[in-house]
This record gives sequence, structure tokens and C-alpha cells, in this order.
Amino acid sequence: MDAAESDHEEVHQATAMLMALLDLDAPQALARLRTHSFAQEQSVTAAARDVLAGRVRFDDQVHPARLDRQRRR
Repeated sequence: MDAAESDHEEVHQATAMLMALLDLDAPQALARLRTHSFAQEQSVTAAARDVLAGRVRFDDQVHPARLDRQRRR
């Protein structure tokens, strides 16, 4: 796998994580990732790596139903 494919895969994985965490569809989750990357003045790939590594959190934006499931664990 070349670097471009790896970058693309990381963006997809981070998007999927945001979909699950924030109860969003794929375009909304990607938009959230892109917004975060713009606000942090970094590439989307760098933002995706931060999401995947747990360096950035979206806890304040978690969907209420997801919070209920997390609290029950």
C-alpha cells in the first residue's frame, strides 16, 4: 500500500469512528473531521491520525443515545 492509500484509509477509519461516536452519517462525519482539521490548521489526514490515536476527543458532541449506552457499561 502506498502513502496516499494509507492516508485515505486513515481518513475513512476516523470518519467511521466519528459516525459511531456522534451518530452521524458518513458525509456528516467527514464534514466534522474536515471542520476540525481546518480549525486546527492541519491536514485532514493529520486530523484523522489524531482521532485514531485518541489525541482529539468529541465527548462534548456525543449523541445522547450513545452517552446512555456508554454509561450503562
